Amino acid sequence: MIGWDEEWNLLIADSVEEALSIAHNSGPRQVGVWQGSRLLVYDVFIGNSGPWAQLTYTPDHWAIPAWHPREA
Repeated sequence: MIGWDEEWNLLIADSVEEALSIAHNSGPRQVGVWQGSRLLVYDVFIGNSGPWAQLTYTPDHWAIPAWHPREA
């Protein structure tokens, strides 16, 4: 199931395959997918051969994402 995560301020899917279901030709969509305790973030695109995803963030990434968890 795809849903909005208030803590991460990010759309979250159960799998990359599910994330691909929201690909749209109006532009890329950013979707998180949990892999164990790691959140991986993908940009999802639609191309000539169908939807595809590009990994844009892993926990060992150097940048702080705009959707990082809110401070308590």
